[in-house]
Amino acid sequence: MQNNITFTSNINFVSERMFRKATYKHSEYIPFENFGEGKFSSVTSNFHTMGIRTCTAGGITDGEKAKGFHIRDSYENITNLDKIYKIITEPFEKPFKNILLIGSKDLFFAPYSQKIFMNLKKLLMKNSQNFSYFQTFAFNSSEAHIHYNLPKDTWTINAQIFNRKKENYYSISTKEDLLRTFEDISIGKEDKLFINGEEIQLEG
Repeated sequence: MQNNITFTSNINFVSERMFRKATYKHSEYIPFENFGEGKFSSVTSNFHTMGIRTCTAGGITDGEKAKGFHIRDSYENITNLDKIYKIITEPFEKPFKNILLIGSKDLFFAPYSQKIFMNLKKLLMKNSQNFSYFQTFAFNSSEAHIHYNLPKDTWTINAQIFNRKKENYYSISTKEDLLRTFEDISIGKEDKLFINGEEIQLEG
């Protein structure tokens, strides 16, 4: 029996409290390791990964299965990116039905960060039916945590910005926050974008 999924993913940016609530039960944590040294992806219907900064993370789903990944920005990973691409796409037939990608920073001490994101995005987009991405944090201190639930076909994302005046982090809660947190955002034609459960349009 197939899940009742039309490849219209909901992408919902939420507070840290709501993110932790979404991942509290039955969600598999995906760590980030270098190629050949440990686990960086998993096929599962309910997964999350945290602390996405200079790394590249996301997932692929075809409605029956999903695979999440979190790729560290390292020399080992940039030199083995073709192999990593094969690993994260291995269970799926082309064209890939639905993909989300998030991460990377433009920092001199993280020279592989944007290269991994851009090269992986290019490889995935060539064989994708529906692709959403949140590319390159605009703030050095920003980070994100992501969760995917296959039965609900929903991405739950907590992305944080550092408030220099108050010296603390706060979660994206408005369209303006979202637009200034990432240098480039693209929402797949079949996906819907929400902030705290309220649907928003990036255009207009």
